[in-house]
Amino acid sequence: MPKKGYKQTSEHKRKTSLLQIGNKNGLGHTLSLQKRKELSERMKGNKINVGRKCSQLTKIKIGKANSIALKGRKIPLKNIKKQLLTKIKKGIMINPIFLSDFQKYYSKVWIITRNCKKELFNNWNGYCFYTNKNILKYYNKKDYNQPNYPVMDHKYSIFNGFKNTIKPEIIGGIDNLCICTRKINGVKNINNEVI
Repeated sequence: MPKKGYKQTSEHKRKTSLLQIGNKNGLGHTLSLQKRKELSERMKGNKINVGRKCSQLTKIKIGKANSIALKGRKIPLKNIKKQLLTKIKKGIMINPIFLSDFQKYYSKVWIITRNCKKELFNNWNGYCFYTNKNILKYYNKKDYNQPNYPVMDHKYSIFNGFKNTIKPEIIGGIDNLCICTRKINGVKNINNEVI
């Protein structure tokens, strides 16, 4: 641990990093509740990183490191429940018991839909599903509010899927998704493949 006020050189940081490779001393180690409280109290008022902004390159590196660290790992169900409870307490999320059946259905469909988005756009030919016009040139993320911007659409609408008790996996699945203009998506509303 460096002394207070001591500034490490890049060479010293590199050597420290090399020494830590393969170090699994802390792997799977959990801190007691008392130790956590002590650490929490110690960190209160610590303003070392307040207002610090990461560059885009640093954000990409952190993202890659996290994806490698979590690869193949499943988050335990108790952790997911704890995260949901924290979000509800902070007011970030509405408690699911207050949601209507349609809202729950809608939410499930969109979770599945978002998972299919990358595949859908990767296999897209650049044409609007309904008008068969080339809209690839309008795919500019700065102008996403313009009428010709390409958006995802459910061929068979979520509303009709709920009304006819069709499984969310079918409505949100890739076979029920297409790409059309924002304008057509708005006009289509709850209809099924109708402009």
